[in-house]
Amino acid sequence: MMDYNAWQNALTPCQISRIKRNLTRWNSRQRHLVIPSWCNLQDTIMIRDSVVWEGERDLNSDVIIENGGTLHIKCRTSMPKNAQFLVMPEGQLILDHCWLHNSCGEEWEGIRIGDNGKTHGSVKILGEVSIENVKLTKDGRLD
Repeated sequence: MMDYNAWQNALTPCQISRIKRNLTRWNSRQRHLVIPSWCNLQDTIMIRDSVVWEGERDLNSDVIIENGGTLHIKCRTSMPKNAQFLVMPEGQLILDHCWLHNSCGEEWEGIRIGDNGKTHGSVKILGEVSIENVKLTKDGRLD
């Protein structure tokens, strides 16, 4: 690895971004080097503003899209076992040519829509979207 400072121990933001991209890319050679800490639910991500996800992600958290928040997903996103997207009333989830799944072979809870009687959250689908590994009820419907 090349470095241009006197101590030769610093990484540029661009180098860090490339390393992270290669470790999270589904079919990369480097992915097997990472300990899969994303398999277990540990945290919650709160979306309060307008957020766009474009790079592949392995989450270890639930995702709550709060009132007035928008999450636009344009990438592969792995959800941990028992995690869910919760779209609160007046929140919006946009799925844009993306793949939602669990990369550990487990099931996750799927997408829940909040409703307060007057308004409800919304999910908008653009293009081809794949949602896999979601828990189903005994009659084959989404839980």
